[in-house]
Formats: sequence, structure tokens, C-alpha cells
Amino acid sequence: MTTVLAVYNSSGCIGRCDANCHDARTAKCTCICGGKNHGAGLERAIENNRELVGLTKEDLQRFAAAHGLDADELFTVDRTKCSQRQARLGAKHALAHRKAGQTEMEF
Repeated sequence: MTTVLAVYNSSGCIGRCDANCHDARTAKCTCICGGKNHGAGLERAIENNRELVGLTKEDLQRFAAAHGLDADELFTVDRTKCSQRQARLGAKHALAHRKAGQTEMEF
């Protein structure tokens, strides 16, 4: 299953935008894309990532509010640019250093 976006907290991955979303046939979306990738297909979801869908601070705040989480304790990764392991380790590092001003992961 292709994951295009993943949301992490200090415990690990807590949400994904994957085939359950971009290949969906139902109307409701609860993932980080906010419905923009929902049912759109993999190619469109990847294009949306290039346009920062699901990767903005506002997207993260919306996701956090919808799931009863603190956006400051979350980090979103564009999984089209890295492996699951790289995403997990990078998010863990970024969350640990966020207080020092780091807000996004470098690839």
C-alpha cells in the first residue's frame, strides 16, 4: 500500500494518507490530506504532495484538532521522498529538536 503522507508523534506513526484514502470509494476522509487526496488516485495524490497538500502547519493543526491531539507534538512527512525507516527516524529527530527551531525534515 503506497503511503504518500505520514503523521508522527514521539511514539511513532499515528496517521497516514495511503491507498485507503487516495483509492477510496467512500465520501469521508479523516487523514492528514483533509480530503484533497480522497478518491483522487495515487498519481494525483503525489502531485498534491508537490503542492504541499497535508504538509502545511494549517493541515497539521486541522488534523490535530480533529483527532484531539496537540499539533506541536506532531510532524508530517512526505513519504514519497523517503522510506518508512527514514521517515520514522527523521520525524523522531525533528520532534526532539523542534524546540530549537527545526520545523521540517531535510532530504
